[in-house]
Amino acid sequence: MFETVGRYKQSTKCFQKAGDVKAAIDTCVLLNQWEEAVKLAEEGGFAQIEGLLAKYAGHLLAKGDKLQAVELYRKADKATEAARLLAGVAEDVGKRQVDPLRAKVS
Repeated sequence: MFETVGRYKQSTKCFQKAGDVKAAIDTCVLLNQWEEAVKLAEEGGFAQIEGLLAKYAGHLLAKGDKLQAVELYRKADKATEAARLLAGVAEDVGKRQVDPLRAKVS
């Protein structure tokens, strides 16, 4: 019921009390609460966390938040993916010839 009205926190608490971590994660994904979904997946030992991380990173990249995607991979101990995205950011900055100190803002 909470899920249908967009109340993800209450919904995830209910699913967690019922012992259904997957449903709690699915609710967060459905309601676009990616950060919470990744957190629940890590805490609950969710086996498909790799796919969830990739989905969330894709969501961030679609919004243009490359540095947030880098931070997501860094927190998830995926240094290779974070470095790949960071190299892409550096390449973009190099092409635009932006001042490197201001690259993070742009």
